[in-house]
Amino acid sequence: MKPKKPTKLKKRRLKDHEIDLLEASNLTANYRDAQTETVYVKAQFFGTEGIQAILNQTDCIGIRIYYGLSNQGVPKLVLVGVNEAGNDQCEDIVLDKGIACPPDCSEDNSLNC
Repeated sequence: MKPKKPTKLKKRRLKDHEIDLLEASNLTANYRDAQTETVYVKAQFFGTEGIQAILNQTDCIGIRIYYGLSNQGVPKLVLVGVNEAGNDQCEDIVLDKGIACPPDCSEDNSLNC
């Protein structure tokens, strides 16, 4: 099955993605409230070096983030560059291995508690 062709990826700017802290807090609270396990992954950290390496790829206009699950059932994020045609740049840099929270979390704030 051929996926739908992405539209207007290049025209997406910060204003198209940015949300205020209240909306962000509601989204993360909804996620936390939906969890049935006592301990679960709240977030993952990726450093600037990896993010910048993806963005520095030829023809890269942004990053697509896939949800994944390890063989042990741990939620993972997979980051890949996207070109102007809307296609993943899978042949280049693909990131995983984000640092999970918990245990490595920020101090308490409206996004994580």
